[in-house]
Order: sequence, then structure tokens, then C-alpha cells
Amino acid sequence: MTEQRIRVLQLNLNHCESAQDLVLQTVRELKVDVAILSDQHRPLTPPNTWISDADNQAAIWVRGGVPVQRIYAPPRLSHEEFIGLLNNIVDEARGKTPVLVASDFNAWATEWGSRETKPRGRALLNALATLDVLLLNTGSEPTFVGEQGESVIDLTFASVSLYNRVGSWRVSDVYTSSDHKAIVYEILLEKNQGVGRAPAGNRRWSARTLDGDSFAEIVSSMKIRSGSAENMVDELMSTIVRTCDASMSGGHDRRRREPVCWWNDDIAECRRDCIRAQRGDQRARGRPDEVIRREEFADARRRLRNAIKASKHLCWRQLCDEADRDVWGKPYRTVMSRLKAPRTSPPTAPDLVRRAVSTLFPSVIPRLIGIPPVLEEHLIPEVGVEELRWAYRRVRIGAAPGPDGIPNTALKAAVEACFDSFRRVFKKCLREGCFPARWKRQRLVLMLKPGKPVAEPSSYRPLCMLDTAGKVLERIMVGRLEAHTEGPAGLADSQFGFRKRRSTVDAIQTVLSTALSAISGK
Repeated sequence: MTEQRIRVLQLNLNHCESAQDLVLQTVRELKVDVAILSDQHRPLTPPNTWISDADNQAAIWVRGGVPVQRIYAPPRLSHEEFIGLLNNIVDEARGKTPVLVASDFNAWATEWGSRETKPRGRALLNALATLDVLLLNTGSEPTFVGEQGESVIDLTFASVSLYNRVGSWRVSDVYTSSDHKAIVYEILLEKNQGVGRAPAGNRRWSARTLDGDSFAEIVSSMKIRSGSAENMVDELMSTIVRTCDASMSGGHDRRRREPVCWWNDDIAECRRDCIRAQRGDQRARGRPDEVIRREEFADARRRLRNAIKASKHLCWRQLCDEADRDVWGKPYRTVMSRLKAPRTSPPTAPDLVRRAVSTLFPSVIPRLIGIPPVLEEHLIPEVGVEELRWAYRRVRIGAAPGPDGIPNTALKAAVEACFDSFRRVFKKCLREGCFPARWKRQRLVLMLKPGKPVAEPSSYRPLCMLDTAGKVLERIMVGRLEAHTEGPAGLADSQFGFRKRRSTVDAIQTVLSTALSAISGK
């Protein structure tokens, strides 16, 4: 299986607005999955996934089962306050494995490239020694470059179990508009954390990449051999899965990330000017032209800030003008995305998942009713052309797929290309009285109810996704049942549940009407 990695960017934004603006573009250009930030200018709004502390001085992100601690220890902390912060970090991280500690401790120690070890650095080394973590920083390239000089104060520590899965740790030369440099590295996910395509139950394809002509050509050439209903269904769906592999890219493949809305060529050029001016300023330290180079760098930074502000203002005006022309267009979608609550991730702790499943789903009891004898085949009509069309046309394009991962767009294309094959398979299922086992499997997603404690199994709402092909067979069966139950010899007129065009309100009105008639003596 292909190794799956998440790319991480670690940066102190120095409470700078332009630095936070630039990081939005940087994560797109570097294809960053997780940004671990400190001293941010402001929290991001939905739909961005952003978790920060109460003081908005550090952002903490949890991804793929790896607890991440982002710590910012400002220089203003006294030594006693710094020791208290370290104690809190140790208490929080103790017992967790693997763990990643990404920090700007403002601490100096020769272990990470400082000229000397100061009290803060010594206290930090003593505290982290109890956690069995290792330093990821390599080399002596400074992570902070300011007017007062250079230093290595942005650090990354990883537990022993995670250390060998972190690679490509480096101090990036990308311009950040902060005194701190960006640190970029990758984390190799364990097999049970990966987001790749699994043999069963975790397949994903991107429906947007579907090559319709190629898909139709491949799937239309398939031949389903006669056999049992289970075997024919397995052969049919396996062929569609192989066709999806050949005509679509994986749903987890990295997509091209569009730049932020206000990014333009002028801003990109201003950023390049800043990089050149910054390097000139650094090379001029201690030389006669140091003051000139510093002023040039300050001018370049000022031009970049002004360019970003002007572009953001222009984009805002364009958004307002578009709102006047199209009330329900992009401006409406933008506002609604900000008003939505942040997405909550399903629980991943095995013990909690097991308890939630046992609480939310009843135990399977022995069969109470025997299986009725199967009718002779000639008594069960074939699946008609219009019958199948009616069933598969009700499939919603944007609905989530089941365990097979086949997008509904692809399934509908498969039915259209292999109409007779689907009719044969569905007819076989009906005549054998068999609902295939692979279509009974469900993909379970546990959604946390708003305001409920995360550790309680009853706090979750279960969503069970079935394979859409099985739903098409269900609709054919329902259509046949309704033709009988709604006929002259069907259900009683007083039966309201599970019937079309009959609601609970209708049942209540019937009861009230009967009661009023009885009271009036009619």
C-alpha cells in the first residue's frame, strides 16, 4: 500500500496581520495539511478547522490520532511562570503516545544550536526528559531573524514511537512576513491511520475526475456469468470497482489548491521583492550598508502589506457588488460557510467506538420466524425496463457512497451502460429470495450531537451508509410491495404508517374526527 504522509507547517506569526494573510497562501503553495501556529493575529472563521487556546496565542490541531501540542511561551513570562507552563505541558502529555510538541519556548540551549544554555533552556530540557521525547531540529539554521539578531527558539519534539515517522524536517526559506521562519516536515501515518484506498470498506474515488467515455467503454464490455445471486452480484460490483480504478483518480489524491481570493501577480512580485530585500539585509549585518539594506527591507515589507490590504479591499467591494446582482450566489455561500459550526470529527478511540456501537445498536437475536419457501421462478416477474429506470433515476448524485465507495455518478453511468446486466442480476436476486450479503454491510459514521459530552456513547448519532446498488434493488422490491399493499386486497384504510401520502397528522385528524362524531352522537 502506498505510504500516506501529512505535511506540517510550524510557524510563529508574531501577531502580524500580513503574516497571517500570507500563511493562507503558503499552505496552498506548499500543499500543507496541518498548520501549527502561535501568536496568531486572530482566529480563522469557519469553514477552516482551527483550534486555539483561550488567549488565542497558540493553535492546537489533532489529526490522525497524533496529539499535537502547540506551545507559545512569550518572553514576558517570569521564570516561575515558565516552570508552571512546563509542568502543565508535562501533565497534559504524560501517558499519551505518540505525541508531537511544536513550540516557541523562547529558550536557549546548546542542544538545539544556541551559543549557550540559559535557565529557560535548562528547565525545558529537564521537563521534557520525563516525557521520553526527542528533538527533531537539525542543523543550526536560525528560526528567528530579527533586528536584535538570530536565534533557534522554534522547536519540534516527538515521542520515540513517532520520531522515525517524521521526515524532511527543515527551516523553509519561504517569506512569512514574521520575524520567525516557517518549519516544514512530514509525518508518515501508520497503516491504520492512512487515508489511502483499502481493499474493502475504505475505497474512495473523486467523481469530478470521472472519464465518462472511458468508464462507459470499459464497463459495457463486461460479461456477467450465470451463477448464484451472491456470485453474480460480486462479479458485477468487482467489475465496476476495477472500472472506477481505471477511469477516476482516488478521492484522497492531493488536489490543486486554488490561491486565496485576494492573491494576484502584484502581491507575488512584492513577496519576491521582500525575499530579496530580506537576504540583502541579512548579508549586510556589520557592513557599512547595513542601514540602507534594512530600510530597503522595511520598504519592501510595507509595499507587500499595502498590496495585500488594497487587494482584500477590492475583493470585498466586488463581493458586495455581486451580492447586489445575485443574492443567492457566491456572497450567500460565503456568509453561510462562516455561520456554520466547525465540523466535528467522528470518535477514533477504539474503546469509545466499541461502547458507542454496543449502546446504539441492539444485539442480534436468533431468528424468530422461519424463512418462507421460495416461490417458483416463473411466479416472480422479470425486472422491467421502466421498473429499473424508475429505481436508479431516484439515486441522488451528491449522496455519500457506502462501503464500496462507488460515487453515485459512476453507478448511474454503469446502469446506463450495462442496463441488461443489472436487470439479470436483480432478477436473480428476486427469484432466489436473496438480498446479497455485500449490500447489507454498512459504513458507520458517528456524529457528535451539539453540546453533548464526547466521552458518552449516547452523545453520538449513528449514520449508516449502504452501497447504492443495494438501494436500487430495495427500491425495486418496495415498488412491487406497494403495488400489492396499495391495491384492493392491500392494507386497511386505517393503516397510516410507512405509506405514501399518509402522515401522522392524517392519523390524528382521523382519530379526532371519529371522537367528534361519537360525541355528537352521529
